[in-house]
Amino acid sequence: MSQVIDQPSPPVTSPAADYAAEPWRVHYGKAAMRADRLRPFPLFDMLLWAERHFPDRPYVTFQDHTITYADALAMVDRLAAGLADLGVGRGDRVGYCMANHSAFAVLHFALWKIGAVVVSMNPLYPVSRLADQAADAGVKAILTTDEPEVSDRFLALAKVEPQRPRIILARHDAGDLEAAPRLSEQARATGAVRLSDLLTVGSDVPTARVDTDDLAALAYTGGTTGAPKGVMLTHANLSMNCQQMRSWYPQLSAGVEATCVGAPMTHIAGISPILNFMTLLGGEIIIQPRFDPAGLLQAVDEGRVTLLLLTPTMLVGMRDLMESRPIDWSRVKLIQCGAAPLTPELTRVFRAITGQPIVNLFGMTETSPAVVYGMPAAPGGELATGCPLPLTRVQVRAKDDPSRCVPLGEAGELCFAGPQVTRGYWNREDENATFFVDGFFRTGDVGYVTADGFVHVVDRLKDVIIAGGNNVYPTQVESVLAEHPAIAEAAVIGTPHPYRGETVKAVVRLRPGAELTLDELQQDLAGRLSPVEMPKVLEILEDLPRTPNMKVSRQALRERERQLTGVDGPGAAG
Repeated sequence: MSQVIDQPSPPVTSPAADYAAEPWRVHYGKAAMRADRLRPFPLFDMLLWAERHFPDRPYVTFQDHTITYADALAMVDRLAAGLADLGVGRGDRVGYCMANHSAFAVLHFALWKIGAVVVSMNPLYPVSRLADQAADAGVKAILTTDEPEVSDRFLALAKVEPQRPRIILARHDAGDLEAAPRLSEQARATGAVRLSDLLTVGSDVPTARVDTDDLAALAYTGGTTGAPKGVMLTHANLSMNCQQMRSWYPQLSAGVEATCVGAPMTHIAGISPILNFMTLLGGEIIIQPRFDPAGLLQAVDEGRVTLLLLTPTMLVGMRDLMESRPIDWSRVKLIQCGAAPLTPELTRVFRAITGQPIVNLFGMTETSPAVVYGMPAAPGGELATGCPLPLTRVQVRAKDDPSRCVPLGEAGELCFAGPQVTRGYWNREDENATFFVDGFFRTGDVGYVTADGFVHVVDRLKDVIIAGGNNVYPTQVESVLAEHPAIAEAAVIGTPHPYRGETVKAVVRLRPGAELTLDELQQDLAGRLSPVEMPKVLEILEDLPRTPNMKVSRQALRERERQLTGVDGPGAAG
């Protein structure tokens, strides 16, 4: 009679335990593995460090005027004194509402020196929305420029209760912050002051004793998912996030790097991956007032740029110029792309031209913004969004039950925790409970994490098209459309269908001289999309609507579709 030997049962694991094991750490480099040594710090300390080590290094270049780190620190001290003279102190909020400008850097560090809070306000928003933000944040002052079409429009904000903020005007067409801006009679009547005058008050204001848990910024979300909300970001959030980024890029060196910025700096990317990251590196920030692809490529060709942070929209704008003439990319060490999903076709084109892989960035205002960075050189990483940054925790939760984690490899709602994650929304305690579960922030993005630790972001939960009970992810369809030779840019939305509920509609901008019909498109895409993913409706526009942050706005397209069809269907929901 044979003896039955009990075999030990395999250990029972749970999805939550699998995520807690952090399988992505096997892909980390040495610097990322040492990230547990990172500590938060007051943000003003970063400028002090950079000025001490690189006083004569160019810091900000704008309108052919360069400010060194020594210049910047002296100007920050003077502006801090001027702001204090206006009554701005620790914990007070001050708005920044202007196109890209060298004043961006000086204002942020001046506010952080005195313990005040910067409030990002997008100048492309209607004044009514900006007034709501100013009232919600309770700003004491707002910095903008003296362009008549800008400053006169914003003077109405001086009447916003409860603070009735002072309007501060900077010269829009001068890199020298001491250049006196135009001050109209209307501006004088509202009590507006010149930035150049604030720089003459003195420089003796003491540095505030700032705790790293103190608020540093209120960054208002772009509003593509509803009314804009003020995201509370602390000195710890922002100082840790730029250090997390630094640990990802050992090829970058302090005191030698430079970038050129064309994307709107009022976006969270302007604060963290641009201003703070470059200051932490002792790097130079070359600022374009607005995105100019030819000017950016010229800076690259002249060897003035070593790293870039771009968006897919910017890449599309650069592509034709890059294909028409050679550009010297030899000094560029790093090309990053964020704000929206990057299609494989754009990735292929840019790698072929530049010889460099493009590093995907994924994040949001609520995460300072970076939580996932690409690893295109890692086996299996070229098709993924990337891996969580050091000290970042991720879980994927069931779309219909956020209290439950789903197993590795299964799609659900991506949720993140870490030192860069906001503590919540300003004046929105009721919503904070909804957006956090067990200490993890719910992103509203659909994605999954593979067993070897790669994060794949699939789409926005609210953008998913449900056609006959099947989930269609617009980003996946858009990636295929982007490879079509006639299509310059594409967006995919749902349109009402009497049987399926929704069906797929492609809205495209064609390349110059190209023509395309729905039949031709369907024939060309046969075998590359499933029948349920195949566009059943094609619309060609001269340009696609965009958010103020340069993303293609599916929300605007859905609203337009609702008006065209007269149907408040699920695909048209905002």
